[in-house]
Amino acid sequence: MMREEDDMSYMPKEWRESLGADAKPADEAAAPAAEADMPASMAEAVADKPEMPAEPSAALQKSAEETRTSSRDRALDCISTALSWIFVPLLTPVYAIILIFTVSSLAITTPHLARFTVSSVIFGFNCILPMLLIYLLKRLGLVSDIALNRRRERALPYLVVIMCYTLSGHYLYSHGAPSWVTMFYAGGALTAVINLTVNFRWKISAHAAAMGGVFYVLVRIANATDTDAAVACLIAWALLTGLLGGARIWLRRHTLLQVLAGFANGYLCVWLMSRIQY
Repeated sequence: MMREEDDMSYMPKEWRESLGADAKPADEAAAPAAEADMPASMAEAVADKPEMPAEPSAALQKSAEETRTSSRDRALDCISTALSWIFVPLLTPVYAIILIFTVSSLAITTPHLARFTVSSVIFGFNCILPMLLIYLLKRLGLVSDIALNRRRERALPYLVVIMCYTLSGHYLYSHGAPSWVTMFYAGGALTAVINLTVNFRWKISAHAAAMGGVFYVLVRIANATDTDAAVACLIAWALLTGLLGGARIWLRRHTLLQVLAGFANGYLCVWLMSRIQY
């Protein structure tokens, strides 16, 4: 029941508003009284009750998800870029000759010095020389970046690659290399010719083409030697080829069809040239 002193209906409106501004709301005023009447044990239980953590807002949850996605994308970008540079087409012919001297019968019949000399010459023809020429093209403004990501800028570099594969094949032929080794580089030159032709209309994957050529060489070695090392290299190269293809797609440099077409081109060209015996 309201006490008389609490009844302010008799006061003018201005007084009631001024007094109401200073007074606490009824609920707040009643709270201390309720707490005072509460038994000590119940008051302690209420005081000790843990506060429930506030649920994160939708904006915070979205921000956390975006941060996780951004970190994952950056990691995949770094891995894909690293794979693209480690297996750049200029280095693939060097990997091929190293694998040939490691898991084929030439590992036994070829002296160490001869293997080192041949590998060094192949490295010079297929890596150092093309890099210098591509750098020169960049300095002349004929290409915008050494990665050659623009389809229209790949024509001259493809001509450089064709020349380097041809020089490598001629060097191996003149030094008595087996025909299948020499023809691998002839197949690489043919692959580059087809890539150049297709490139005028469509950006076929040069990375996948180079990996496809080496894959055929490893298939041939594995069939000829039937050793665990050759089979292991074949399986490892197949896995690396898949990872590299996925990396090129992730970086949006190629579509899946362009990667598959490049691999098929490299594989079939080396297979075709390997049919030639001398």
